[in-house]
Amino acid sequence: MDIDIILITYNQEKYVSQAVESILMQKTNCNVHVIIADDCSTDSTLDIIHSYDGNSQFQFEYLSSCKQNIGMSRNYGRAFSKCNGKYVFILEGDDYWCNPKHLEQHIEFLENHQEASMSMNRLILLYEEKSLYSYPTIQNVEFYNIKQQIVDINHLGNLSGCCFRILLIKQLPEKIFDIGFADWLLGMFMAQYGLLAVLPEATSVYRINKNGQWSGMTDEQKHNTLLNACHKYDNFFDEKYKDYFEELYNRLNKPNKKLRKRDWIPPIFKYLYKLLVPANVRIFINRRLKK
Repeated sequence: MDIDIILITYNQEKYVSQAVESILMQKTNCNVHVIIADDCSTDSTLDIIHSYDGNSQFQFEYLSSCKQNIGMSRNYGRAFSKCNGKYVFILEGDDYWCNPKHLEQHIEFLENHQEASMSMNRLILLYEEKSLYSYPTIQNVEFYNIKQQIVDINHLGNLSGCCFRILLIKQLPEKIFDIGFADWLLGMFMAQYGLLAVLPEATSVYRINKNGQWSGMTDEQKHNTLLNACHKYDNFFDEKYKDYFEELYNRLNKPNKKLRKRDWIPPIFKYLYKLLVPANVRIFINRRLKK
């Protein structure tokens, strides 16, 4: 079986060695094609990746260098166009896989679950500024449909933990890379063709820092981003899921700001809240919010 791994990089010299090494440690009988999609890094990111050339049985392909930064969305678009294997994996240059069976667990699952359009593993969250790790404890596979992916605001969490069927990736319209490509939108697209499966084992580490696209925003910026996305994504799907987007928009736009703050928080952060905050403290906070 042929599979593709897309390594997305941009000025990540501090982390990219760990990302590449986590690819090279994978144990699989598949023919692995690693696509390096670097978005015009100005540091030594590409030099570091090149230093690993010839040290693996995996085939590395470097996409042509950009003359200027083209942005994450278009960088993903050109990487997807180079994929020809049965499955496509993604690893962003500041994340890494922590289990040598990361590839195999996804392939085995999707081979045996044709009802799933893609799979996503649990994430180990690394809060870099605090050197704090958060480990998931859920033991079962969870499935989500298109309504849940829209209304609940994203069950993927991070693309570095995802595996996609190539036949569905090839159906991505070009316009998806023009409107702000992200895991939430890609999950919606995939959920049109089957369930989104979230596997119980945590095999990837998602690095969270103040410079992240989402984590670097203020609460107000996050709220406005989600409101704008409701209209933008609804138009992308030609209002096919208009009722779902209206339900989310109305919930986000509640006049009670205390309720609004809880409503727009993505599932992954709600899960972290339950994991790290003691039950008695959560009860106290919830009572205060209801007043």
